[in-house]
Amino acid sequence: MNYFIIDSDFLDLDSFQKGLQKIFVEIDDKGRVNREIGFDFDNQIIHVYPSKKYSYGKYGIFDLCTFDASFIKDSQLSKEEFNKIWDANLN
Repeated sequence: MNYFIIDSDFLDLDSFQKGLQKIFVEIDDKGRVNREIGFDFDNQIIHVYPSKKYSYGKYGIFDLCTFDASFIKDSQLSKEEFNKIWDANLN
């Protein structure tokens, strides 16, 4: 698994969900996105995929995308960092 941060400097995330400023994504070795955690400008979680707790939690921003795994060399986040946020806020 690889873990990345996609922010509004790279892509207009607000067009997907109002207030979305950055999103942490978990990408498997085949380039598929398994989980997403989205934050607003105040660093509050406003998007989670998959989730029953958050609005639109059954839809991901990037769940239908496949990233070219051959270009993925290093994660921007560690698995531990991603899971710490996931476990603390979503369980």
